[in-house]
Amino acid sequence: MKNATIEYNLGRAYYSRSASPTNLSGPVSKSLLWDFNQSPYKWRHSTGKESTRAMDLGTLIHAAILEPNIPLDVIAAVSPFSDFRTKAAQEWRDDARAMGKMIATDDDIRAASGCEAVFSEDYAQRFAGGYKSEVAVFATIGATDIKGMIDLVPDNLDLLVDLKTTAKIGNLRNITNTIIDRGYHWQAALYLDLWNAASGENRTRFVICFIEVTAPYESAWVEVSPELIEAGRVGYMNALAKWQSCVAVGVWPRQHEGITTIEKPAYL
Repeated sequence: MKNATIEYNLGRAYYSRSASPTNLSGPVSKSLLWDFNQSPYKWRHSTGKESTRAMDLGTLIHAAILEPNIPLDVIAAVSPFSDFRTKAAQEWRDDARAMGKMIATDDDIRAASGCEAVFSEDYAQRFAGGYKSEVAVFATIGATDIKGMIDLVPDNLDLLVDLKTTAKIGNLRNITNTIIDRGYHWQAALYLDLWNAASGENRTRFVICFIEVTAPYESAWVEVSPELIEAGRVGYMNALAKWQSCVAVGVWPRQHEGITTIEKPAYL
């Protein structure tokens, strides 16, 4: 990993600096590598993800927690309309978006405020000292630029912290499955590698705070084990090698190539 740099206060500009199906030369992120690795063919022919209500709420909660000095009414606008069927409602929505605001409900604002209060109390109980939030790190691996947006970098501690919003946390098996199914162990390895390369430090721990988006905003703090981080490192590096091959050769394979034989399951 070379040319590693840290950038602060990028905000949404961070997301505009990214590879895409129409810009293969931009930096790749963990989420891009994860989606690409499932099916290079599908990723190459995709038109991007459409924002969902759950995604918008997660973004608002992240903003409330990671940018507490910015009032929520600066980030989001609460609609005075029950829906956006009328011309007046559509014009209001379009004007709000043109000002860079998210469209939210009163319930969304309450959820963001509630999550911020729980997170702040939790963090103060677990870790002494402050932290830097939304830290962007860029680097190069081989011929590929790569990036990551680290939610929290605690001051003078051997860890990085990531925030995940969820409808339901569940038990430890559920949490483990979520981490593996969504590639959060890849994220842990990549973010540690990026941060250490750019900062000259040697942080080894990655902690995830899961927080529910409905009252009472229950949270669960979990640490990704060294073994799982190493598995994540192998995963993201293999995906990066596949990415570099696809870009170089111009061939983007499907998830299942050719004709695959399905064997008899052991339980039959």
